[in-house]
Amino acid sequence: MEDNSISSKRSQVAYIIEAMLEYFIALAVSGTYLTHVMTYIAIPSSIQGIINSIISLGCGFQFLAIVCPIRKSVKRTIIILHSISQILFSFVFFVPLFNFPFEVRVSAFILSLAPAYVIHNYINAPKIAWCMSHVNDSVRGKFTANKEIISLLGGMIFSFSLGALIDFLEAGKMIEIAFTIIGGIIVLICIAHTISLIFVDEKPEQNANKPKVSLLSLLKNKQLMKVIPIFIVWDIAHYITISFASAYQKNTLGFPALAMTLIVVGGSLIRILFSRPLGKFADKNSFIKMLTVCFLSHTLGFITIMFTVPYIGYPAYILYSIFSQIGSVGIASSQINLIYDYVQPHERSSAFAFSRMFSGFAGFFVVLAVSPLYGFIGDSGISFGNGFILYPLPVMGAISTVIMIALLVYIYFMFLRKKKQHSGKTAENSDNNA
Repeated sequence: MEDNSISSKRSQVAYIIEAMLEYFIALAVSGTYLTHVMTYIAIPSSIQGIINSIISLGCGFQFLAIVCPIRKSVKRTIIILHSISQILFSFVFFVPLFNFPFEVRVSAFILSLAPAYVIHNYINAPKIAWCMSHVNDSVRGKFTANKEIISLLGGMIFSFSLGALIDFLEAGKMIEIAFTIIGGIIVLICIAHTISLIFVDEKPEQNANKPKVSLLSLLKNKQLMKVIPIFIVWDIAHYITISFASAYQKNTLGFPALAMTLIVVGGSLIRILFSRPLGKFADKNSFIKMLTVCFLSHTLGFITIMFTVPYIGYPAYILYSIFSQIGSVGIASSQINLIYDYVQPHERSSAFAFSRMFSGFAGFFVVLAVSPLYGFIGDSGISFGNGFILYPLPVMGAISTVIMIALLVYIYFMFLRKKKQHSGKTAENSDNNA
């Protein structure tokens, strides 16, 4: 039965606002804007890819939520740690303003970004469990779809404003002022974000007498162990390409900040358009089938990246963005819902953190492995005698494509084929009993 109490309704609204504000910060400290900071500091593109993959490595630290769970004062602990991580995120944009040697500025940049993501990911799973405790399981898909749409709409305005600001100030040789403004904006968002979390109630029984969840008990869950490899392989394929995408747009394709932002905004529109249809598809068919559709779309996107070169940069990258954004609609929600379908309510936070731990570390180390290849090819590519130029991101896209095809084969044999066989046996039994 759906909980319609005033406390739950207020908490749901506050959670939607919190998610939107957190998305603003996520946009500011990734992709286009982070690339501008790294380029200003003169960090090479290959190293930028590794730094971008710190986002993935941070996900790996969600295992701390299992070995060091927050058992008391979950709300207070999450609010304090969230504030610390967001202040560290804001400091990322203040680093370029200090006239320190290159090595010092790079160290300060990494020492701001990395701990911020570690803290952010440590509290991510328990925060989701806390906030989602106010949402009934029967409307979980509908609620998460609405939450994402609101975040995307707000994110479009936020991204466009930041992109226009950076382009305007960069054209006037005032990029340092842009960094200062963005850093200040993150601080203000941090304050608003903290207020939104305060309005999410903590249920008195939420942390009382909760059974202890061990790594061993999660490992013994055979269904969970079938689901987790999907997201490990997905993160590997995704981060191989996405970790270098912003650097490739700026340094090889020559996209200005506003153009990169417009692509992000357009992608948000695509996600909004496809969010509800794919959500209904999942409700009618299953989350695994929706996930297959999303992965197929992303695979088409990686194939498109293989042909994204400077002389067709805009149309090719826009086409990639369309495919990837359609694919992104259901991947995050499917990960939560598939995992939640296979574990008990008291295990959900740990199971989600467990999944993100493996996929986060896998994503980081695979980027670490392919980064030398990206650096070897270089931003300008490798020219061959017949006039053919091999560019770095298309190579990454080719690797991601092969991995995605392998993932789709795994899903077919481990999930879809078995469902067909089960359906066939059910139909046969029905005929025999007729």
